[in-house]
Amino acid sequence: MISLTEELLIGEGKDRRCYRHPSDPALCIKVLRSGWRTKVRMLRELFYYRKLERQGYPFEELPAYRGIAQTNLGKGYLYELVVDHDDQVSQPLAVLLQKEYDGEQLADDLRKLHDSLVRYNVPLADISRHNILVQLWGPEKYDLKVVDGVGNSDFIKIADLVPAWNRSKITRKFNRMFGFIGLPGTV
Repeated sequence: MISLTEELLIGEGKDRRCYRHPSDPALCIKVLRSGWRTKVRMLRELFYYRKLERQGYPFEELPAYRGIAQTNLGKGYLYELVVDHDDQVSQPLAVLLQKEYDGEQLADDLRKLHDSLVRYNVPLADISRHNILVQLWGPEKYDLKVVDGVGNSDFIKIADLVPAWNRSKITRKFNRMFGFIGLPGTV
């Protein structure tokens, strides 16, 4: 059993808390908060992660899923930990947006992320500035990683059957985020 403490806490959302793995620096552990909706969302994410894995998705824009482990806080879901060049945990896009940044460059990089997700037909239930991490490789060099919101949350899952429908959903969600953030243009 893996013992998780508050010192290992990386971040938390309304559904999960994310911890650094105490003995493997390449992994993080997501632990669910209580509630049946939280469990449903996690099962949905795992379903789509496994589907992407079977389809040969390279996991460049998403951290790879690595399995389940028992923790002192309950079942934990293991994922690759997204870290910067200095081994610090990468920060959400929301943190970058609070600093000075090049809006045109960020818009271009978000378009590249969008294009890759569309190319591989990655379904997104939610995309926001809180679930995209900015992985720094040096000054002005970074990658964007989606760490939450993977899956199709529609009741009738047309986007699973019609790739063009999913591409249109991804584009609509990215355009909405562009407007919310105040970035120039659209994807």
